[in-house]
Amino acid sequence: MANSSTSPKPSDLARGISTAMIPSIAAIPLAILGVALLIVGFLRREPIDCAKR
Repeated sequence: MANSSTSPKPSDLARGISTAMIPSIAAIPLAILGVALLIVGFLRREPIDCAKR
């Protein structure tokens, strides 16, 4: 398609774009889970007591 002298059909472009979006859409729940785990980790950690050292 990159070497073609004619314009691609809109349906071909739409198919390519939708194929490229699948991994991005699949990664969104993983990103949300990662952020949630980071927040929970920061909320659950114990503060360091500098007076004991």
